[in-house]
Amino acid sequence: MTNLDSQGIDLWTVDIADFAYEELLALTSGWLSKQDKQRAVRFQFIEHKKQLLMGRYLTRTVLSRYSGFSPGDWRFENNEYGKPFIAPDLIKEMAEPLFFNLSHSRNKLVLAIARHELLGVDIEYGLKLRRVEKLAKRYFSNSEIDDFEVLAKDQMQKRFYDLWSLKEAYIKACGMGLAIPLDHFSFSFQNKNGIEIKFDKERADDPWLWRFWEIDSEPGYHLSLAIKLAELEEVARMEISNLNQLKPSGEVISKQFTVRNKK
Repeated sequence: MTNLDSQGIDLWTVDIADFAYEELLALTSGWLSKQDKQRAVRFQFIEHKKQLLMGRYLTRTVLSRYSGFSPGDWRFENNEYGKPFIAPDLIKEMAEPLFFNLSHSRNKLVLAIARHELLGVDIEYGLKLRRVEKLAKRYFSNSEIDDFEVLAKDQMQKRFYDLWSLKEAYIKACGMGLAIPLDHFSFSFQNKNGIEIKFDKERADDPWLWRFWEIDSEPGYHLSLAIKLAELEEVARMEISNLNQLKPSGEVISKQFTVRNKK
């Protein structure tokens, strides 16, 4: 069983390009709900089918590494905004609760695991050219727009995805998604200690209770993590290259590192 300290977060990352659709379908067929099976059939592109299947497989097998449950035992529910969580009766059977959050972009999937509920992770592919100036004015706060507009053109694309990924991580951690307006809170990179967040009066959250990270990922991707927890010791990342590594009885070949907390 994999240990997870109450003051830690584990990140599991996988590239679905390394795995065949037929392999994933065979592994998950006994776990998929009727709705998931219908979704997989409706998806036109293999990439989207694999995202769905790998997301289900990764979540169940990784959670089983931290508990006495087998992958097929897990049951999940969604809150009113659609955020999934482990069924409460299963959490009651655990010595310590488990919480998770999943994100994907193109071929990359990231699963965050922690002992605290308000946890969010987001990965974005940032090489697709967009009209970032127009999007920034539509979604970002006034202070973020001010910081954005003084950047050189070649820096705007990166800053847009840095901010978007951080904002997604926060609203996912809160479990409300885009029901939280993205301009009701602001990130700043001007603080010498790292990332700083501020909330407007409508949001009325406490910035001192939140921790945020921008985590090195593959070129072109932006990976952000958020948790509402005053103290946190480390973040460990496991990079998956073989599905056997995900089996609860198997050994995890992992690349681990500590990410400095950026407040």
